[in-house]
Amino acid sequence: MQKASLGEGFYTAFVATVRSPAHSAAPRTIRRGPMLGGLAFKVHGIRDDSTPQTLVFDGRWSDGSEGGCGMTIDEDLEFRLLYELDDDWMPFWGFMALVTGFWGTDTPPEKVADVIRWFAESGLVTLGALADNEVGWEAWDTSIDESMRRIAEGYGHGVGYLQAPDIGALMDTEVVRANITELGERRLAELEAGGMTYWTAQCRYESPRAR
Repeated sequence: MQKASLGEGFYTAFVATVRSPAHSAAPRTIRRGPMLGGLAFKVHGIRDDSTPQTLVFDGRWSDGSEGGCGMTIDEDLEFRLLYELDDDWMPFWGFMALVTGFWGTDTPPEKVADVIRWFAESGLVTLGALADNEVGWEAWDTSIDESMRRIAEGYGHGVGYLQAPDIGALMDTEVVRANITELGERRLAELEAGGMTYWTAQCRYESPRAR
């Protein structure tokens, strides 16, 4: 799932149905714009003649592949993750501590992995790991599906979340480090321009780190 700027903020590809007398109601992959109300979105620059159209979300997300996680992320969680990513490469535990802080301490690692996939598919982060000398960072030259398999099953010296015997192993694992992209930096700047700050995007639940 790729995010791109179309002139009015950031947009995410999804499958929708055109509700227009001039067009059939056949589902088509488009990019969504600002929500108008309910599940209707106004889309700009999609038709050949660039005429804005109102489309109705039919509940099916698509990134052109079968591997998408099909989820949405609250803006406050998105902001906090981007805020922290802008400071350092984020390990699996960095994602887990914030996701469980926003979604509840019973959030399983699989859901955390879905969030990581969402960020990668949205183009906000690049997945990789610390270099062998543990001084730098190296991007993974592989598909997102393969990257997520590594995160789940383990890679190099890092323990995957499916193999972790306890939460301590998840806190220590270096199975992945995510790096913010230029698009991620622009998205962070957009959210900050809209008034979001560290203090306005606070976790709702106690982090497992504090237990």
